[in-house]
Order: sequence, then C-alpha cells, then structure tokens
Amino acid sequence: MRLISWAWCFHLLRGHSVWEEVFGPESAFWGAVYGHQTFLSRYASLGSSANNHRLGELAGQYVASVTLPLFPESEGWRREARTALEREAALQFFDSGVNREMGFDYHLFATELLLLPALLGAGHGDPFPDAYHGRLRSAIEALALLLDAGGNRPRYGDSDEGLAVQLQARSARREDWLLRVGRTFLGAAVPGPQGGRLMAHLLVPPEAPHHTPTPRREEGSFAFTDAGLYSLAHRRGTPEEVLVLADAGPLGYLSLAGHGHADALAFTLSVGGQPVLVDPGTYLYLVDPAWRGHFRSTAAHNTLELGGQDQSVQAGGFLWSHKARTQVHAWEPRADGGRLVASHDGYLRLPGRVTHRRTFELRGRRLDLTDVLEGGGEHGANLHFHFHPHCELREESAHVWRAGWPGGALRLTFDPRCTPHLGRGHLGRGEEDPPLGWYSPLYGVRVPSPSLRAGVLAPLPLTLRTTLEVL
Repeated sequence: MRLISWAWCFHLLRGHSVWEEVFGPESAFWGAVYGHQTFLSRYASLGSSANNHRLGELAGQYVASVTLPLFPESEGWRREARTALEREAALQFFDSGVNREMGFDYHLFATELLLLPALLGAGHGDPFPDAYHGRLRSAIEALALLLDAGGNRPRYGDSDEGLAVQLQARSARREDWLLRVGRTFLGAAVPGPQGGRLMAHLLVPPEAPHHTPTPRREEGSFAFTDAGLYSLAHRRGTPEEVLVLADAGPLGYLSLAGHGHADALAFTLSVGGQPVLVDPGTYLYLVDPAWRGHFRSTAAHNTLELGGQDQSVQAGGFLWSHKARTQVHAWEPRADGGRLVASHDGYLRLPGRVTHRRTFELRGRRLDLTDVLEGGGEHGANLHFHFHPHCELREESAHVWRAGWPGGALRLTFDPRCTPHLGRGHLGRGEEDPPLGWYSPLYGVRVPSPSLRAGVLAPLPLTLRTTLEVL
C-alpha cells in the first residue's frame, strides 16, 4: 500500500517546488523504495494467506517497478508481478465476477488492486491481456448489480475499509470511480455514476484505450450461482423496489476463509433503496476477541441459530475449525420476486444430526420464509432479524411486530410457537445471555440497533413459517 501511494505521489507532485528535495537522487526515498521491493520479492504471502494480501503485494511491486524502474531488479520484478497478477485474477474471483473471500468490501479492495496495475500498464506500453481485463470487467459489473436502488452496497463478510489508493474525499462514494473507469476503460455494462470524476481523471492515463460502455441489461431477480448470492427483487431500480439478497454460498476463500462470517442462509432486505434488515458488519478484528466473535457469529445475522451454536465453528479471529457447507435445491427467478430453496450442514455435528433448510419466496411486497429443521431430539432454535438503526419496532400482538422507518414500514409475523424478544444495545452477560441489537456502520464503530430474536424449544422435525409484508 505504501509503495502504491508513493508511486502516485511521485507522479502527481512532479513540478512542485519541493519535488526535487523529496524525490531527487540524494533523497532517502530511494533506499526505502528498494527496501520495500526487496522485502516483497523475498516474503510472499502464500498458502492460506494468498488472498487480498497477495494481491496487495503484487500490485505494489508492479506499480513501483513501472513508475520507478531505477534498480537492476526492476524489470524482473515487473515481469514476475505481472505474471502472478494474471494468475491471481483468475484464482481470486469467481467466473461471475464475485470475489471469493465473500466479504463485499474485499471485493472492492481486490478490484482496486487489480485495476491500478491495468491502468499503469496501459499507459506504459505494457497492456494486460484480454482475460485479465475481462475478469476486472466482470467484477465491476457484479458490483453494479449488487447495489440497491439507493446505491447502498451489500455488507456481507468482513470489512476494514482498506483502500488501494485514496485520491478523493473520504465522504465520496468509494465505488463511483470503479464504475466510471469500468465504463470507459473496460466497456463495462454499468450505469454512469454521479461521482468518481477526480479519481478517474488522476488515475486513467491519456494513452489508455477508451471503450463505449456496453448497454446495461435491466435485471430483476438474478443470481451469482458460483458465489451463492441470490437477489430476489420486485420493481428493481425504482422507488418501490423490494430487494432481498440471500446467502447460500461458501464461507470464504482458501483453508482459513478468514474474512467470511457464519451467515449461511442469511439475508438482507432493502425497501425503496433504504436498508431495513441488515448485516450488522464487522466492528473489530484484533482488539476485542469477544466482540470479534459476536459480529461474525450466526446470531449476528438474519438466519436461524440452533442450540446457541454457530453454523461454522470459530477457532480464532480469522480461523474456523468447522465450516458449514450450503446446497441450493431450487432457484426460480420471477418478474415480481422469486423462490430460493437452500440448506446447510453446519448442525450435523450436533446431537440429532440436524440439517437446516430455508425457503425464500418473494411475491411483490411479501416475503415468506420457511425454515425446516430435520433430525432428532429436542432443540432450542432462534430466528434472528437485525434492523437498521433508523428503524423503530413495536409489538402489535404476541407474534406480530411492526417496523417503521422514514417513509416506510413492514409487518413481521412469526410462527405462534416462537417467543420474540426485542433487544437494542444489549451487552449480554455470557453464553446464556449473548449480546443483542448492535450494528457497526464503520470499522471500529458500534451503535445500538433494534433486533428481534424469536426463540422456540421443540422436538424435531420442526417447520417454522415467518412472513414479512412491506406496507
């Protein structure tokens, strides 16, 4: 990251009165650049860490070798980094364009790390091949498809908001420059964003080829089946949009799956471009293991939790000792929504060898959830529904709750056997009383938000039906 920043400072500050002092031949800058590049050439992230860490190393090595090619090793470093970038672009993204780490902000981060070398290569007579550009184009098109009508991004998986390069205000929409460059440099079929002009102007070299964007196909419900992401939509892209994003995919990438969350068969819901049912986010990585464990737990996501256990077993802040596997049984996109049936095996390890199957069925403004638990014995199950902090909840009857937000409302009806409990900013007192009602809008920030936990203790097999109706 430091090499990338230095390379663009070297380029963009040329002509400044102190440029020679900072970047001249007597500057200590060059020893630092050489030290960084030598380190990267010797200590590559391999094996289970060959994820975005590897992309960052390769992008930094390539950018520095092209921008600052002053060392005997520079040409070799450039060739090696380019070859490895081409390989990793194919490995770290599904064919659909979704990043395999299953953390959406890492999708953005990895896309940035691939795009910066492609732009530099185009401006320095070293263009990357069509297959590399094609993978980038797919990644940017996937980004556009996953935005709701209000331009809100998905929040599944980890996020520490890392940036490959920062040349715009922190308040600017991060994805806009990717969409803008994707349209003009790659011909991506994405809408023209409002922002991103400054980044595009500073990063796209004049020598880079310009393409006419491919017309964007209007999408209703759709799926990235290789990534297990299913979008059920009604009136997509309009002020009346009802958008459900369901997760029936892998936990994460490589053996660690370090940035994935235990969120099999979880979903989010936005209405008219406003987040309503949300993924609570990440909050922290290393400072507080307990909160790290909570925010990546099954209980922190809009899915079913059995026996107070995560579907996948955490063995550290970035490690899992057991990973739930999902299977999709049916997918039927429709004009007014769609139907998804999927299951996971994360609870086979528990007594009674339990499987969880969930059916999502969106018909216009109504979402029906059917949760089926197959197995033996008596078990306690909790259905979790985490609302955005701008929502207010009130109980209408024993099993009916109403959620309201500026400009909208929905009614949530539980199975009569369930006992709903509302929490908002509840800290918890151990395993028998876990935290409830927390949302992390930014890395390092935790705020109260309304959450419902609907519990039932019953023998299996068990079927629970839940209805959400947008009013």
